[in-house]
Amino acid sequence: MAEQNPPPNPPPEEEQPPQKKRMKPPKDAKVDMTPMIDVVFLLIIFFMLVTEMVKMEIETITLPFALSAKEEEEKSKEKRIVVNLTEKGTIKWMHKKLTPEEFLTILRAAAQRCPRDPDNLPIMSVKVRADAKCEYKYVQDVMAQCMKAFVWKLSFGVSPVDNEEMLMYRVGN
Repeated sequence: MAEQNPPPNPPPEEEQPPQKKRMKPPKDAKVDMTPMIDVVFLLIIFFMLVTEMVKMEIETITLPFALSAKEEEEKSKEKRIVVNLTEKGTIKWMHKKLTPEEFLTILRAAAQRCPRDPDNLPIMSVKVRADAKCEYKYVQDVMAQCMKAFVWKLSFGVSPVDNEEMLMYRVGN
């Protein structure tokens, strides 16, 4: 007998991938707001602390008036020390009373941490905020301490004079 060939397999039908069933969201699904609230509170605390640290630089004193002054640049505030001189000539930094020697030590330490310019001088500045009634010799002492620490950029805090005050100043002189 002749061998029979098995019947050819019918061509396979194109198989389509099984369709995924859409999952319905659970009826009791909730968004957990706890982590977001934690982050918001951390941000609030961060900004409160930063604001407080900025306030620590400035002592409540009466600044002298200036007929002309220019606003301080933002980039120069980064590498700056603010020193306050009270009416009696007391040096205050970050609300701490300092002797001239302590102030010099702080200046030298800050100058060591700062980058240097081509002349090998520290790129930092000191803002002197002296009370209007402070004797100039105390301002000179602070300037001398800056010179000893090789800090050559100084600025002075003043109150701007408005037009009415300037008129009174000119009439009085």
